[in-house]
Amino acid sequence: MATLISEFQPNPAGADPATVTIELSGAAGTAFSGYLVSVETDGTATGTADRVAAISGTFDANGILSVSVPDLENPSFTLLLTDAAASVAQGDDLDSDDDGVIEATGLLGTVLDAIGIVDNTTDISYAAQFGGTDFAYVGTEPALNFRDASVGAWYAVTEAGLIFDETGTEVAASGFDIAPTPAGSFGAVNPGFGAAPAAAISVAATDAVKAEGDAGPTLFTFTVARTGDTSTAFDVDWAVSGDVDAADFGGVLPGGTLSFAAGQESAEIVLSVSGDTELELDETVTVLLSGATNGAVITGAEASGIVENDDTPVPTLISEFQPNPPGVDPAMVMVELSGKPGAAFSGFLFSIEADSATGNGRVDRAAAVSGTFDANGLLVVEIPDLENPSFTFILTDDAATAVAGDDIDSLNDGVADQAGILGTVLDAIGIIDNAADISYASQLGGTDFPFIGSEPERVFRDSSTGAWLAVDAGGTIRDEAGAVVAPQVFDSAPVVDLDPGAINPGLRTRISEFQPNPDGADPSPASVELSGRAGDVFSGYLLTLEGDGSVTGTVDRLASVSGTFDANGLLVVEIPDLENPSFTFIL
Repeated sequence: MATLISEFQPNPAGADPATVTIELSGAAGTAFSGYLVSVETDGTATGTADRVAAISGTFDANGILSVSVPDLENPSFTLLLTDAAASVAQGDDLDSDDDGVIEATGLLGTVLDAIGIVDNTTDISYAAQFGGTDFAYVGTEPALNFRDASVGAWYAVTEAGLIFDETGTEVAASGFDIAPTPAGSFGAVNPGFGAAPAAAISVAATDAVKAEGDAGPTLFTFTVARTGDTSTAFDVDWAVSGDVDAADFGGVLPGGTLSFAAGQESAEIVLSVSGDTELELDETVTVLLSGATNGAVITGAEASGIVENDDTPVPTLISEFQPNPPGVDPAMVMVELSGKPGAAFSGFLFSIEADSATGNGRVDRAAAVSGTFDANGLLVVEIPDLENPSFTFILTDDAATAVAGDDIDSLNDGVADQAGILGTVLDAIGIIDNAADISYASQLGGTDFPFIGSEPERVFRDSSTGAWLAVDAGGTIRDEAGAVVAPQVFDSAPVVDLDPGAINPGLRTRISEFQPNPDGADPSPASVELSGRAGDVFSGYLLTLEGDGSVTGTVDRLASVSGTFDANGLLVVEIPDLENPSFTFIL
């Protein structure tokens, strides 16, 4: 492959620079050394070697070598590229008789390429003598001369952006695959005239807006497409940025290089996002393209998707405590909190006096608490023994500033007008020992537990639904409305004694809803709704015992059922249609 001058600026705009860049073309990967010689062709110094610069380097993968030389004397001149055997020096007169023919060719070694640039119609050029190109005068000094990348023909671009061929004929920019400009494209493949448009590359987010997931990889897909020239192979680098970080991808931000084969029009980048249960904001994930090779042009360098948060915050709550333990008041009592498994917590527990006889709203107990929730989401803390009810028991974050003796109800009217000293209230429950006392819990987002005839011995949240329940000294269980609840409806019978650190009793799996005899023709199958602990897996049987006539007591229907309770603790199963009543339905 011939070594040629590929691109240069005969007279760059503005003040003359100290050096200029000249681009050569040759065989990719080969080393080169030689000379660039500018020969004056203007006026009395015609034929003088005005600039002589030794150059060297290695042609890149596109066969391009850019070199820096002292600024060229403004045209008219002939620019020669020679091999390393040249011995010419600056000031040598190569055309001693000024007849337009260089006689001292021996000083030039082997001339590899030549181009003559003139700034008027009367000046001469020596390029044709060496097999080069005498570029026609185009009405002004060209700002740029370059070889067309498709066939190697010379073109000139003026400061005004007009383009001319070697004969001085103007040509349209639309005839090139890349529009030529006066600044040139040094280091990149030159525009090609009459060639197919260069490969244009862009990236798009094609399947990249989705929930992160709780575990395992979730795949986000970006598509890199090319238009224009599809005949060549090229590579393009890609990287990831945005709100995401290395932890979202298992420890390392992904990146790499896509290689397009000739004829290939698209390729996919598939990102594997690691799911987790961390509560986060939605995060942008952006793919960036760079470093396209072989003349490919990046027209759409980036595209973004969204990693959507799908994690539900786990509230931090009071789970279980004894408002007034039996016997002598202990120095310390245990309180069970519930929260996100594995999460650290620090905050405060406050007992607010709600007994009109001793002063409503006074902070009676203030205890800093901290620890880490276990695998079941439980944290047991110890605090000073609570004043006997009536009181409102409050859990806050660590921003609280209240201390024992502060008053959150300055008017004693049952309104917590100074609740700001409590920071952020995470949970609250009011326990009263007579119907006349007040509770501040509901106005703080918690539960005002009703008077149940005596002080409860144990108060706990049902592990199935989170509802509050109380057990009195006699073992009677009451719900938040004060109604008695049978112990048989729980998966383990609640007792008076506290069981800190163990999962609280929860409502056992029950039949929640069904139609004994739907309107119209008997359906097949029929739907039955069960209720249980959210997320639990269940398998069992539904059966009906006939209660009608001579077959009373007969098992009329028997159906195996299974599934997982949803976030609301519901599971809908299908069974064969029930025999019309009378019957007893059993789970």
